[in-house]
Amino acid sequence: MSSFKVHELWPTPIYENNIPVKSDWIDFAENCEYERMFSKNGDYTSNKYILNSITDLKEELILHVNLFAEKYLKVKNAKFYFLNSWIVKHHPNDFAQSHFHGNSLLSGVYYLKTEKNSGDIKFIKKYDEQRIFPTSITPDYSEYNYTNSDNIKLSPEKGNVIIFPSTLMHEVTKNKSKDIRYSLAFNVFFKGSFGKDEYELKLWM
Repeated sequence: MSSFKVHELWPTPIYENNIPVKSDWIDFAENCEYERMFSKNGDYTSNKYILNSITDLKEELILHVNLFAEKYLKVKNAKFYFLNSWIVKHHPNDFAQSHFHGNSLLSGVYYLKTEKNSGDIKFIKKYDEQRIFPTSITPDYSEYNYTNSDNIKLSPEKGNVIIFPSTLMHEVTKNKSKDIRYSLAFNVFFKGSFGKDEYELKLWM
């Protein structure tokens, strides 16, 4: 009875890897033109297509998008491309409220400059998502894991790239360090011809 098998059906995958940060990327981020977000809890670049100005990083990031989509998700016949991208500047005490990214398939963040305690990314399970127990019943757990938790926090390090489904709710905890944190966010879509006959779908830019 002590030996058993568990099948974790339909998990939500989050891709994590690392791209070494180049000093000129940080210099670029520090010298961009920023505006305060409407929510007043962070700054972002006025240019919302910022990767077009950092082409070597853009090439690196699309490699990771394709690696995630093709090698793990097993997507074929699709060409992924960036919709938009921007750098986020978080001063001490800045944060990001819970949100998801509309009008895209995959979203991601690349950490250009982050110090300890400068803010974790926290992924949050929606109330209408599949749960082990009803939302109104919360048992006590001996420990939390990816199955029973309502949220999962990742503590990013410089150079980390994280890619996730755009529909996944997430937030960024408060920057409790004394330093400014720089991260680059992006949204991704794909184009191609999928299916055949009466079920064929063609998506092109």
